[in-house]
Formats: sequence, structure tokens, C-alpha cells
Amino acid sequence: MDDLDSLFSVAEAEVERLRRHTK
Repeated sequence: MDDLDSLFSVAEAEVERLRRHTK
């Protein structure tokens, strides 16, 4: 289940990016 881990990592990065962009 490496795909899931990768997806989670990407999702976390996207969330952080969005949060930074919003701030």
C-alpha cells in the first residue's frame, strides 16, 4: 500500500501549500 502513503504525502503537501497561499 505504497500508493496510499504517497497520496497522503501529496495531499499533505497540497494542504500546506493552500494554507500558505491563503495566509
